[in-house]
Amino acid sequence: MGWFWTSEQTLLLRAIDARVTILLRKVGELMAALDELRREVEETQGVVDSAIVLLGDLSQYIRDNVGNQAALLELAADLDSKQVELADAIAANQPPTPEPPPDDEEESGI
Repeated sequence: MGWFWTSEQTLLLRAIDARVTILLRKVGELMAALDELRREVEETQGVVDSAIVLLGDLSQYIRDNVGNQAALLELAADLDSKQVELADAIAANQPPTPEPPPDDEEESGI
């Protein structure tokens, strides 16, 4: 004896399948977003590591030139220009404000 689905069961299975498909799509989107976030964290860590080295070198340069006012004034001017460059780079690389995602729950009936 074979197994037969009623039309009501078939509709229910199709609705479940549609919801599972939506959930799988959302999981894929979340995984892609997570991968992007990981990449950005790695990039940021590289910048932080570079800044740490720079600050260490800067501290040593100041100690080495404590009696050389001209060298320290030149360093101060260089730091001022780098500060402006850094502020401009940060401002230029700010991501746009994301728009809120559409509410898929209303569409899918979940």
